[in-house]
Amino acid sequence: MPPGVTGPLPDTIGAYIVREKIGSGGMATIYRVYNPADKGEYALKVMAVHLASEENLRRRFEREARTLIKLRHPHILPVYDCGEDEGVPYIVMKLLDGRTLADLLDDGPLPVPQVSRLAHQIASALDYAHAEGIIHRDVKPSNILLDANNQPYLSDFGVAYVDDANTRLTLSGGFIGTVSYASPEQCRGDPVGPSSDIYSLAVMVFQMITGQLPFTGPSSFMIIKMHMSEAPPNPLSINPSLPVELYAVLAKALAKLPEYRYPSAMRLSEALDEALGLDPAGATPAGDRWLYDDEPPQPDTTDFIPPALEPAPGPPPPVTDDSAARPGTEPDDLFADIDIEEEPIDPFEDIEAISELFAEDRFTPPEDFPTPESVLQNDPQAFSLPPETSGIQPIGSPLPGHIRRSARWERWGVYASIVISLMALGIVAIVAVSELRSSGLDLDATYSSAALGITFDYPSGWHIDTASTSVLFAAPTTAVVLADRPVPASGPYDNASLVITVQRLDPVTVYSVPSGCRDRIPGGPSPTFDCMARNNYLTPVHQPFDRSGADGVKLPGTLPPTTAAWPIILLPGSSTDWLAVIIIHWDDYEDARAVLDAVAASARPT
Repeated sequence: MPPGVTGPLPDTIGAYIVREKIGSGGMATIYRVYNPADKGEYALKVMAVHLASEENLRRRFEREARTLIKLRHPHILPVYDCGEDEGVPYIVMKLLDGRTLADLLDDGPLPVPQVSRLAHQIASALDYAHAEGIIHRDVKPSNILLDANNQPYLSDFGVAYVDDANTRLTLSGGFIGTVSYASPEQCRGDPVGPSSDIYSLAVMVFQMITGQLPFTGPSSFMIIKMHMSEAPPNPLSINPSLPVELYAVLAKALAKLPEYRYPSAMRLSEALDEALGLDPAGATPAGDRWLYDDEPPQPDTTDFIPPALEPAPGPPPPVTDDSAARPGTEPDDLFADIDIEEEPIDPFEDIEAISELFAEDRFTPPEDFPTPESVLQNDPQAFSLPPETSGIQPIGSPLPGHIRRSARWERWGVYASIVISLMALGIVAIVAVSELRSSGLDLDATYSSAALGITFDYPSGWHIDTASTSVLFAAPTTAVVLADRPVPASGPYDNASLVITVQRLDPVTVYSVPSGCRDRIPGGPSPTFDCMARNNYLTPVHQPFDRSGADGVKLPGTLPPTTAAWPIILLPGSSTDWLAVIIIHWDDYEDARAVLDAVAASARPT
């Protein structure tokens, strides 16, 4: 995916020519693209490059493509193609004008007939998806795309639950959905079914008809609590001109227990039309089917309700395993997203701690403690072998009277072994560092770049040059190129074993930093990523990278590196960008990451 010549746009993605950037979010960027094969324009959604190496998120993105390709409904956003370009997956979709139902609601409540029509069309799409074994789990206005005629398209099946053991996938241990539209069972982390989407649709209906959400609060925790325990407000308290029957419909659709809600989304739509005194907004679910099955409606299916949508009689079956307790997860994946951080070990601190333990455990005999001499005076046979054990005593069998003392010596032996092992580890570490330095890690040369405004150290025997390069589809910028052997600054780098670039990087373009976190950019990547994580934006997997004067972060990447997964160290830069030290080429160079760390740690402002 080569960089475009006009700013950060790539020229092509797969077989598609990029026209313009439509929008971007925490997980993906959407482009308007042109397909030379059929001379058509489409929307192409490409996964954020810094997330493409994260297996769980990548599988979600690819599963969204597979899910949407098999769905054919007039109000589900159609997907025509999917693929991968340089390790980054993409989806090709119907091109719309970019508006959503959320944009429509910015102007306030909608006319009642429009509410009825939108609810009917979205309900039809949901019932169709449910009949296919798919639960959306994130039904909300921003996931309802609108065309030029305000026809809705249900989109973003990235967190959908697919009733297929081979494709189940979710975020382990995390909240799935959007708090303002989440059902009580979602808020509790319980299994979800079609009724959960019906609840979310009812929240949208309430918002469309009143201009307000049924539950709001100062925090996500408060909103979750209201979903789980508080009755929905009466829409007449917001708009007294609404019919009184409307409250009963919304109260049923927003019931706390799934079994008390409508058995299908279309049943909710029909009840809504009846309460509003309107004729049915359109055909029955069966009457809509000819639009996506290419068949006329069949008279004998007028009252069609997907059997899977009817509530099952009786209590739900008992949960027998973890995968049943949380749909969308396999038992092996339940802890996939839990990071366990281990504290680094300092052998010398541990030696001191063990020495203190020795001091506390040292035995001091009391004055009247019997000595061997006093025991022999009272009993001359005290230390003799009993008759049945005469002869050679087996190795390791303690003598009577020596049991207590040998146990004490065994404990001392264990402690001594630990101390010796830790000292050996310390010696090995010192030797390893010495070998590392002797193999080329000595940064005995210094380079200053006026263009970057930085100075850093590097091995004196290395080749160094400058070039204009593009990182992660950002605009081409000046970069200092370090290589262990002479290579062209702009590549190819095949003759080198390790190539590192030092350059500046635009975090808004590369990492989709939202507007609410952009004031943290001058502080560096660490506070910026913390802000993104707190506000539930997808954030790159990173580790702290401390250096004198400022804190940075390390993105592990892979070796050999790919465009989607370069090992990167990000450091604070100017008020609008960061400094990036990146491994862009690797060919079995043993100490690659150590060199990357050392160069990044030496960087300082000029």
